[in-house]
Amino acid sequence: MRQHGIVRLALLGSLLACSSSAWAEDLCPATTAKGTVLKVEYKDGHFIGSGTWEVGGGATGALLEFRVDNERLAAETRTGTSGTWSTVAPFATCDRPLHALRVLVFPSVGGAAEGSLSHCLKQFVRSNALQFQFRCGAQAQIDHCTWECEEGDCAGLCAVSASGGRLPYLLFRGHGEEGDTQAGDSSEAAWTVQVICKRGEKVDFTVRDNFGRGRPSPPAERVCGEE
Repeated sequence: MRQHGIVRLALLGSLLACSSSAWAEDLCPATTAKGTVLKVEYKDGHFIGSGTWEVGGGATGALLEFRVDNERLAAETRTGTSGTWSTVAPFATCDRPLHALRVLVFPSVGGAAEGSLSHCLKQFVRSNALQFQFRCGAQAQIDHCTWECEEGDCAGLCAVSASGGRLPYLLFRGHGEEGDTQAGDSSEAAWTVQVICKRGEKVDFTVRDNFGRGRPSPPAERVCGEE
């Protein structure tokens, strides 16, 4: 009797597998999918990607899976047959010069329950791989300066801002070397700095993020006496 029970279970499992396979083949053979990656940006410690998706052949939606360097970043379900997508996530992996973003598009069909979607996992397509490279650390920018100059000596006010990295920032005058003079206390991202300099010489600022513990940014430069 025990052997008969084992045989029955094996037959039941085989029937269920065949039924599941037949169900998938019945619903998904004509579905098509397409995806593109159009743009990749980096802002304030976050990765931002965007593109388009499209399905056909009876599909009524899609499962979109976003991958950076072939690692899953996120996944979303969409209804309809085409549209645009965007994805945002923290990103601080700067240990190699080039990264690549892809979107995988799985066409979806109406599920057994009302309002549900069943994803055709074997019918997916991979988009083009868009390669990108960016700095993940803090960046400094001199937004503008106003000057008063007399006989080659200038006094001015410069508006300096920071982006990227982790708040808060420290601002320094110089190229990010040890011993640079601190020009601004911890800040959300902006300073107004008084500058004394000789007309024509370069004025340089760098920022360090994470309370000054981060790496110095590339220097932001402005010529003394020039707005």
